[in-house]
Amino acid sequence: MEFRAYKEGKRHCYLSVVPGSVHSPSEETLPPGGGQSARDRLNEYLNLATGLAKGKALWLIVRETPETAEYLKQSWAERIRWKYDLIANDTEGLGVDRGFVPVEAPYSPLHHDQGQTNLLFQVSDPSLLLNLSEDALGDVDLHVTVLGLQQETRAVVEKLKEPHVPQLPKLLEPEDLFMHIVVGKEQGYYDAILIKAQRNMEEALNRLSS
Repeated sequence: MEFRAYKEGKRHCYLSVVPGSVHSPSEETLPPGGGQSARDRLNEYLNLATGLAKGKALWLIVRETPETAEYLKQSWAERIRWKYDLIANDTEGLGVDRGFVPVEAPYSPLHHDQGQTNLLFQVSDPSLLLNLSEDALGDVDLHVTVLGLQQETRAVVEKLKEPHVPQLPKLLEPEDLFMHIVVGKEQGYYDAILIKAQRNMEEALNRLSS
């Protein structure tokens, strides 16, 4: 897994469009990831997030569907109007960072009962998401946002519930970590990982992703 490093002001950013998830037309019978399931790849990326955020309070953002709402009932999930938009597909671009945007209306008539909110909740082990069906986290690709918070977690929750578009520089403290995971499920949709932190994460990334 290779990351492109760049900076946004004082914040260190690392972006990877995972090469293993991009396959040639001759491999059209294989799912993205060269045969690894979307669930397996999600598990790999969640393990990376857990390692990078060691010692921090972990909060996740996933889309709200009847399945996620029921499954996370005991996690006291909060509804928010925002999702993080990282594009990784053949149509709109690979690794396009659009930041937080409003959660749009349902994706299709098949999901007419999906709410127009996302769910924000604290976890001790992100792998609990692996118990959900793949479609619960996205139709053509899966999206999970991970926040590793050092302290003042309630303040971040309140900021994400405000009617104004959340801005990462105002949302996170110097020791906090942001990570967004995309896992492609269909042809033309790829895996991507975006990490943002105020401190240099290069050594930890090399150690955990090698």
